[in-house]
Amino acid sequence: MVSPQGHHLPLVAIFTNCTMHNVQSQSLAYSTDGGESWQMYEGNPVLTNPELADFRDPKVFWDEQHQQWIMSLAVDQVIQFYHSSDLKQWTLSSEFGRDLGAHGGVWECPDLFPLKVEGTGLQKWILLVSINPGGPNGGSATQYFIGEFDGKHFRADHTETLWMDYGPDNYAGVTWSDMPSTDSRRILIGWMSNWEYAKDTPTAPWRGAMTFPRELGLQQTEQGIRLTHQPVGEIEHLFLGPSLHHQERKIINKDNLTEQLCLPEHCQIKLHASWQNMASSSWCMAFSSTVGDQLKLTFSLKDNELIIDRSQVSHKINNAMFSNKIHIPIDLTHGIQLTLLKDTSSLELFANDGKSLATLLYFSEEDLTQLHLGINNPNVDFSLHNLEIQPLCSIWHTKSE
Repeated sequence: MVSPQGHHLPLVAIFTNCTMHNVQSQSLAYSTDGGESWQMYEGNPVLTNPELADFRDPKVFWDEQHQQWIMSLAVDQVIQFYHSSDLKQWTLSSEFGRDLGAHGGVWECPDLFPLKVEGTGLQKWILLVSINPGGPNGGSATQYFIGEFDGKHFRADHTETLWMDYGPDNYAGVTWSDMPSTDSRRILIGWMSNWEYAKDTPTAPWRGAMTFPRELGLQQTEQGIRLTHQPVGEIEHLFLGPSLHHQERKIINKDNLTEQLCLPEHCQIKLHASWQNMASSSWCMAFSSTVGDQLKLTFSLKDNELIIDRSQVSHKINNAMFSNKIHIPIDLTHGIQLTLLKDTSSLELFANDGKSLATLLYFSEEDLTQLHLGINNPNVDFSLHNLEIQPLCSIWHTKSE
């Protein structure tokens, strides 16, 4: 960041410092050259550990209403809130979560921020809390709480556990703070893996990736106010060449929807479909390769559930949990609208205006170049209103660029 006078404004990093004896505390570093170099604050640590094993992951923001800094900190299986006037002296304000939420594992990576409920003037505060293990499909996951924050205390409006993403591979996500004043979006990015098998993923020379950035929102639903997710609009900068369209098409048994073109390695897929007389039926999407790899998504109308089977795309990964079926609750009462981001080894699914979310890795022997849609009952009326396959370019620069 550069001031109008051409000088770099100071930057402050707030982070968890861990000693050789695994004692975690919070420290500061600062930069006066735009982040090129950093100096440790001589008064570190600014928040010492009260002899706890897990005391980490500070997320700090400026509370304009109360003119103070707020720190959210993961402490064992609760979140503690601290306040400060100068980032150097911190006072414990309150604690949250001892009797709420999922407690199958340690709590990590909190994030607290306000959001407006779509179509209203109502503002709510959202608290994100990642947990490992204890996710709805095993291992790592992120839960969220909706409520009020008065500068010291966060109080949730609900008692049920709300999961941000039912897929197994979206963890420790946090949002950008201090977006430009002209941009009111709340944007999140997460770690796209799961601690149950992160060390087993067959990639080299790098390991792991981040999710595509998502814009967060709040919507009023029949179940209450819920968090929504959509890929950020900047994805349009990755659009490559013309898209493939299918419109107003009846699906009978199985159709190969990429019969005119191989499915790109990187693409955005948008689908809108509806059905009649399918109350006890199901339909599926299957991504496949020429050598037998298959990633299968089955939409069960009877159970309002999406079941993902990646047992046939677990190439060179030796972990039993990876092949377990993934269950995602999803409202299929009135049809479906889907946005999917398919990459070389990941699928990010956003359903029904982003109210249902599933992020997952897969590892196929060959590229998944075919997409099939099928129904399990030829006597039902399944209408594919629109399907668009948009190729995406890679963010990695090639030698020719």
